[in-house]
Amino acid sequence: MIIFCAYSDLRPEAREALLVFGSNHDLRFEYVGDDDYAYGRALERRWAAGVGFAVVEQDIVIRQDVVDAFAHCPEPYCCFPYAWTTDVGPALGCTRFSIGFMRHYRGLLEEAVATGVGWQQLDVVIMRHILARK
Repeated sequence: MIIFCAYSDLRPEAREALLVFGSNHDLRFEYVGDDDYAYGRALERRWAAGVGFAVVEQDIVIRQDVVDAFAHCPEPYCCFPYAWTTDVGPALGCTRFSIGFMRHYRGLLEEAVATGVGWQQLDVVIMRHILARK
């Protein structure tokens, strides 16, 4: 399984958890701090590669059970809830997309990036606008 962490300011404890719990997987880090749209472009490239992957954002400190659940999740789209500014719940920051899901929603990231939103609203566009519409 590919575990993808795009970051601009990677929390040390998040990095350590990824290195410890993701060590048996294909762990990929990518710096996206150049502009507010680099994260969306990075995800769009991952999507275009056509290989299922998990997203773990720079401030998410995962546990071993998260990686295990992603690796064995039978669902096409799996999320772990986490705390964010205004809520606790599932969002893009700790999500696994299967190859079947990616094939079914082939243009999802391309469409999301084309809306012109930055990283702050990318998950809202993906989940509440594009997927809700489909």
